Amino acid sequence: MEVRLINGTDLEWILNTHGINCMKIKKFPKSGQKAVFEIACESETMILKIYNVTPYETINQIEYSSVADMEELMLQKNEEIRFLNTYIFREVSAAKKCPIFPKLIICDEIQEYKVEKHIYKYYFEEAVKGVPMNDSKYYSTTNSLSEIAFFVKESLELIKLMWNTTYVHRDIKPNNIIIEGNKVNFIDPGLAKSAEDETLTRTGMAMGTPRYWAPEQKEIQSNYTWTFKTDLYPLGLIAIELYLPELRTMSDVYLKNMEFVYKKWCERDNSPESKLFFRDIIVKLSSEKIFRRAKSIEELQNKIEKFV
Repeated sequence: MEVRLINGTDLEWILNTHGINCMKIKKFPKSGQKAVFEIACESETMILKIYNVTPYETINQIEYSSVADMEELMLQKNEEIRFLNTYIFREVSAAKKCPIFPKLIICDEIQEYKVEKHIYKYYFEEAVKGVPMNDSKYYSTTNSLSEIAFFVKESLELIKLMWNTTYVHRDIKPNNIIIEGNKVNFIDPGLAKSAEDETLTRTGMAMGTPRYWAPEQKEIQSNYTWTFKTDLYPLGLIAIELYLPELRTMSDVYLKNMEFVYKKWCERDNSPESKLFFRDIIVKLSSEKIFRRAKSIEELQNKIEKFV
């Protein structure tokens, strides 16, 4: 069974079902099982997220398996559906519980539709004003140390608000950061983990975006206890890229090599203030060893103030 891509017919059916008259539809780059669309109406703009939760892997095995294997394969199919659904359930749960994420609109719960054997889940959320970080002023100009400090300060407050509700984002990256003027927002909590969530990850499974993930995300244990320290790590890497834009085109091997980064950092600015920022902020954000990262978000918030 081949994967069926979401098309205009799907969008037309969904919009008609909810009585939405749109003026313009913008499609964002596809991300895994999720398709995202910006729906511009006369009075408001919203985001539509559609997940394909069809268990293709198991369905294709069933087509070529004997009857004797069927009971086990049906259990596998249910598990695959549960696994695929968990991403959207987590994203919606985070939106409801954590104040920094866009809120659901149009429908209070996840909706479902089917096309033959293909299964889809979808929901609408508020559109966040602004542009992705890699389309923002941070990527179009040379950033000063105080500008980097301001970005880190704003981002730390978001991480703190998430952690206050026991959430860890686990996929902080430029595409998931929206900039509106001086305001910073995080989006797409599909990998966000709360202490109350059921286990989704499997032992040995990687979680996140390789360039920005923390070392503990590379090959994790299913019962791993996540903390805010995992979200500190990518924040430090992004701050490095903002200050040293030439690293954006280099391998993450160089980006995560603090000795290499420190040398480049000092080449740009060898002042005592610059070195202090690297030691007190960057190292405390992005140390490879988690115990070397800041012990609390407040510790970093206090230190960052002197640089803003």
